[in-house]
Amino acid sequence: SIFEREITLPNREIRYTIARYIPDRTDGFVNGFFVMVTDITPLKLATRQIELAEAYHKSEQERVEHQELSGRLDFAAHAAQLGIWEWRLKSNELIWNEQMYLLCRSNRIKIERSQDKFNKALHPDDKNRFWQEIRTSLRAKTPFRSKYRVIWPSGEIRILKSQGEWHFDKQGTPKSLIGVSYDVTERENTERELLEAREVAISASHAKTEFLSTMSHEIRTPMNGVIGMTNLLMETRLDAEQKEYAETIFQSGKTLLTLINDILDFSKIEAGKMELEAVEFDLQDYIKDLVKPFQYTSSKKGIALELSITPYPQLIWGDDGRIGQIISNLISNSIKFTQVGGVTVSLSCTPIHEKTHVTLAVHDTGVGIPDAAKARIFEAFAQAESSTSRHFGGTGLGLSISKRLVDLMRGRIGFESAQSKGTTFTVELDLRTGRPKTIQSPIQIPSSHPRPQIGGRVLVAEDNPTNQMVIGRMLEKWGCKYHVVANGNEALAALRETEFDLILMDCQMPEMDGYEATRTIRRMDGSQPNLPIIALTANVVQSEQEKCRAAGMVDYVSKPIDQRTLEGVLRRWIVKDSSCIDRNILKQFDSLQIKGKPDILVQAIESFLKTSPKRIQAISKLVQERDIEKVAREAHGLKSSAQTLGALALGEICQKLEDIPKSVPPTELDSLFETLKNSFRQSCKELTEIKTQQERNP
Repeated sequence: SIFEREITLPNREIRYTIARYIPDRTDGFVNGFFVMVTDITPLKLATRQIELAEAYHKSEQERVEHQELSGRLDFAAHAAQLGIWEWRLKSNELIWNEQMYLLCRSNRIKIERSQDKFNKALHPDDKNRFWQEIRTSLRAKTPFRSKYRVIWPSGEIRILKSQGEWHFDKQGTPKSLIGVSYDVTERENTERELLEAREVAISASHAKTEFLSTMSHEIRTPMNGVIGMTNLLMETRLDAEQKEYAETIFQSGKTLLTLINDILDFSKIEAGKMELEAVEFDLQDYIKDLVKPFQYTSSKKGIALELSITPYPQLIWGDDGRIGQIISNLISNSIKFTQVGGVTVSLSCTPIHEKTHVTLAVHDTGVGIPDAAKARIFEAFAQAESSTSRHFGGTGLGLSISKRLVDLMRGRIGFESAQSKGTTFTVELDLRTGRPKTIQSPIQIPSSHPRPQIGGRVLVAEDNPTNQMVIGRMLEKWGCKYHVVANGNEALAALRETEFDLILMDCQMPEMDGYEATRTIRRMDGSQPNLPIIALTANVVQSEQEKCRAAGMVDYVSKPIDQRTLEGVLRRWIVKDSSCIDRNILKQFDSLQIKGKPDILVQAIESFLKTSPKRIQAISKLVQERDIEKVAREAHGLKSSAQTLGALALGEICQKLEDIPKSVPPTELDSLFETLKNSFRQSCKELTEIKTQQERNP
């Protein structure tokens, strides 16, 4: 065996030896050992020197590598303008790299074991917050984040961001905070400039909206006088020449109004403010009604206008007004550019799962579209040729608006055309499928029979004398009594003295406008809580309609006032104590009466009086639940039976509930339901009286 030993000599010198033990064996027994001792002190010392040299070399190599790495990190930090720092809590020493000094524009100082050099650069208004953020981060043991300002010796203020991580010992005691800082002044300035630019853009957009709103009002107000008075003039006795002049004025006014609407629609679409509504309607009947007004124009030009509709048993959901606008634009264009032959409008519907694929096509035998113009046919203000607007008229907005409306509906619009042979425009839409169409009652309301007078007392708040005259003549025609005021203050005074069935409220009036007047009326003690207030304004933008509803108005009529639109609104909202049953409709039951059988009219009234209250209760519950779709369904059923018995006002209120959008404000829905209940109560009262009379005098 070999053993290494360290020996201390009497003179305390240390020597290193190796002892080798060799056993003395006789017949397998160990008699003793021969020991050989060798002094290896020189070898041991030489070996230790070699180890020390190797360790030194390794340490030096690591030091050089560390220096190289540190140099690369310093270079990267400098390139990224990244300040690196460490705050040692025990010694309160704050250590910076070179870039940190540059960020704060601080000179190196001899004493670095303090926060003075940083506090000197830190903006006075940010000091307390900065150190509070550090304390909060330490208490929560969360990463440190802060944005603050520093002041350079030149007086320039810079914005820095810092973030760091806490280092803790094994006992969880914080040792230091190590982090980085960087200059975000340019970024902050850019963000501020972008924010300011955004605010300017928003302000400009608002200014544009206000301008459109004002221009709409300023143009539509005189247009209301032109179209309204001409319409009234045409209903008087005129000779052939006078009637032709009046019709020319009326059509010219309508053309100008269409142009105004196109410009406003284009502006709304361009600004992203166009919103689509969703109502359930019969597309086929709607297209039939839409085509009728164009029959006069086509026949006057000597061309045919044909309609081809494939039967479809379902209603559909969509924005009927915008769909009508698209088709009207296409029909109008086809008639305009067709001199010989005719125009054909076709409609087909195909069920696809829960949707209906609608294909609308308008074909004409007109001049066609030149190949060079096809690529820009849907561009705004585009015409097929420069001479087109001179020869045919128009602004070139119709097709552009139609294309954008179709895009909003996520549909497709395209065309095929050959010059001098004609053009076919095709629109494809995927719309939600509605309920099955109901079978019409065998008792129909005769369209040729004059409608009953509306009656009632109306307060007209309108400051324009021409509009006052137009509205007044219309109200007189429908048997309404009315009182005219010129501003909101006068409207409030009139309400305190007289009860009215409805208010037509102009939104823009001097002294007190219609919005403030409406809000004041809704707050008035003792005022009629369900008094319908109808917005009467030349402003047609969506935001204005929402503003009207928010003020407390329940419906909306735009200027120039269309007689049929205003009449429909009045019939929906005015509930009178006078007759609300059209007895001329009830006379049709006479033709259905079989001799010797029970009175069919009495049976119909009894059935209505028995079943309809359940529908009112169902509608009431659904209104409370805000289930608009089911409200529309119940209202549709009530409308059918009401109109069959001549309760036209009740039927029109039901129609209003059918058409009401899902986004309707709760107050408007509640108010409409209150009007429905009042009309229903009056209708039931009068039907009961009619039933009693019929039983007494069969």
